[in-house]
Amino acid sequence: TGRIFWPSFPNIADWRSEGGHIFERVGAVDVPEPEPVLWDGQAQRLTVGGYARGTLEMLRVRPALGRSFTDEENAPGGAPVAVVSWQMWQSRLDARPLEELSLTIGAEQYQVVGVLPSDFRFFGEGGEWTIGDVFLPMERNELGGRQSHGYHTVARLRAGITHEMAQPM
Repeated sequence: TGRIFWPSFPNIADWRSEGGHIFERVGAVDVPEPEPVLWDGQAQRLTVGGYARGTLEMLRVRPALGRSFTDEENAPGGAPVAVVSWQMWQSRLDARPLEELSLTIGAEQYQVVGVLPSDFRFFGEGGEWTIGDVFLPMERNELGGRQSHGYHTVARLRAGITHEMAQPM
């Protein structure tokens, strides 16, 4: 219909499990919002977002350095890890080796495990592309029920499935 609709995470989980004949993969992004981040003894206001299990792989994006989140890290109770933008790694983190980098967000310390490619952008609000500074494993935390909408969702159709075939009846 051309309407913008941000689904709840339970809807996304349904599409993952029940849409296997239509979708190769379904991913989700929590658009980056400004948050205080402590690094190297200094608090900075950075944009922090998250992405769901398999999202980068579905988009066929490989981190420029390090890796993305494992399925175990991107699950409830997973280890606190982060992926940062190339720009963040270069300008604010001084391009240090990943094993030396950790960020404190809220009361938790996150180990940086990857750096996104320099030209990578997530699709954000109003059709604009968003860089974001820091991304966390989205599924690590409680994502709300069916009435908790607001996740940007991306999906890759299976080979041979047209856009028309994927539309609900």
